[in-house]
Amino acid sequence: MKKILIPSQLLKQINNSIKSSPNYNKYQIKQINRLKKTLISLWMYIYERQIASNESSYDMYVNIGWKELKSFKLILKGRMIQYSELISLLKEAEVIKINKKYSVDCFTRSYKIDLSFLNTTHFTEVEINFEKVFRNLRNKEYWLAKYPKHHNLIENSYNVRIDLDSYIYWLRDNIGKDLKPKCVNGVVQKRKLTPEIAHNSVQKCLKVNLQNLWFKVSATGRFYSNVVNLPSTAIPFMSLYGREGLKSIDIANCQPLLLATRIDSECYKKDVGMGVFYENLATQTNSDRCDIKLQCFKYIFFNEKPLKSGKLYDSMETLYPGVIQSINEMKQKEKLWEILQKKESKIIVERIGVSAGLQVITRHDEILCFSENKIEIQNIIREELKKMNLNVQLK
Repeated sequence: MKKILIPSQLLKQINNSIKSSPNYNKYQIKQINRLKKTLISLWMYIYERQIASNESSYDMYVNIGWKELKSFKLILKGRMIQYSELISLLKEAEVIKINKKYSVDCFTRSYKIDLSFLNTTHFTEVEINFEKVFRNLRNKEYWLAKYPKHHNLIENSYNVRIDLDSYIYWLRDNIGKDLKPKCVNGVVQKRKLTPEIAHNSVQKCLKVNLQNLWFKVSATGRFYSNVVNLPSTAIPFMSLYGREGLKSIDIANCQPLLLATRIDSECYKKDVGMGVFYENLATQTNSDRCDIKLQCFKYIFFNEKPLKSGKLYDSMETLYPGVIQSINEMKQKEKLWEILQKKESKIIVERIGVSAGLQVITRHDEILCFSENKIEIQNIIREELKKMNLNVQLK
């Protein structure tokens, strides 16, 4: 058994569900506590399966078959309590929802956590069975064997920790704070820090602290992991090899900058090198910088269709005549996003994360490092971009 931070209101809801049922009146406190731990473990398992299925939405049900759930059981005073009874208790506690629409014949039932109770909660520490919640974990040796070239980045990732106590206090004090917008299903959405997002952020950090890690190297060379995917709000609370205060190095206008290697426009090349591409577009369109950046990602850099009209098109033509036409022609022959990601990965992942052998964490076009390595890393980036005849603004 290990301890975990969960919403304290979850424990209250489960307590009320147990107390309201006459089936559990005969059990002693110790036995009831075992029941509570199993219920919390089951709730966490459903939560983890739901997030793994669709990380961007809390509204989607996830199919979970009986073979996955059958390990959630316990014996109290000689009576076997199976997963189906535990599911019913969680449902009565109003902390999960069950979609029975397709739960006939060969179709499994689907579940999702009910987050409505999180609006008036804080976090508390309880003990649950992690062997049941996080099953079939891959250990470090597995990942090192799978990605031997990325040994340094994997080792570094296993030495990341998040100061959860400080992070949770920060989350509590900043509920309602504006977060970076996200592009969901092609639509730019404004976001605020909600109790649901706070809870999800804590769970992501908890996985990292427990070294429940996964890794993936894409076809373009990008290095993905749940350390890389940590919410940006958690980064100030990160330590690497026990050292806090990591420094961030970020390539300004990274995708537009790398695109300049394929675009014949001195004006465009100058602005992306100075790191003012998004600012100029934001001013021209009278938009927020974050919004216009997401629009560029959606319609220009990570969209295989040509951009032929609209506010963004007009602004690009005004600021950088002919650039959109060059991009559209390029998209007819090759995938622009693949080209840009490969160029980015060669610098950030291969040159700095792999070859340099430094104690760093790479986050796509950002690098987290110790202060004594910052200048060395900045010089490497400048040297690599100079080979492409590009200047760069580092943040």
